[in-house]
Amino acid sequence: MPVLGFCRGSHDLHVALGGSLHQWLRELPGSVKHWEDPDEELDEACRERHFVTAVPGGELESIARMGRFPVSSLHSQGVNVLGAGLVAEAHADDGLVEAFRWHDASLFAWGFQFHPEWGWRWHPAYGRIMQSFVQACRSQRADKIAAATCANPAPRSPGVT
Repeated sequence: MPVLGFCRGSHDLHVALGGSLHQWLRELPGSVKHWEDPDEELDEACRERHFVTAVPGGELESIARMGRFPVSSLHSQGVNVLGAGLVAEAHADDGLVEAFRWHDASLFAWGFQFHPEWGWRWHPAYGRIMQSFVQACRSQRADKIAAATCANPAPRSPGVT
């Protein structure tokens, strides 16, 4: 089943696989601003705050068709040590992992610190990320249907070869 985790959902995924978190990014020296201010309105909080750089030649660069792009970000925690079996796919300018995936790229399982679900209709990279998830879901469904059909072929009418 394709998996897609945003923000806290990405934390759940990578911590479940043995990863750890920086608990308070504001305390890290040289950190770019990943978090929102408490007095910001929702539209301000959801704005693009910084850039991420995809790993050159990586899966995210292939999906997004961009090596660097701005992201909406409002998280106070972040990846410290990535969970077992996960591969970093993008970093903020301060080195923080912003996107990761399961090591077997044929199994669509991704975590994003940023929010591609916001603005996917107008942000080219976000739209491509979301479309790749939709395509992974459709492919898996088609594979299940094909497997079920092969395992249980439709009965043939007598006399039909």
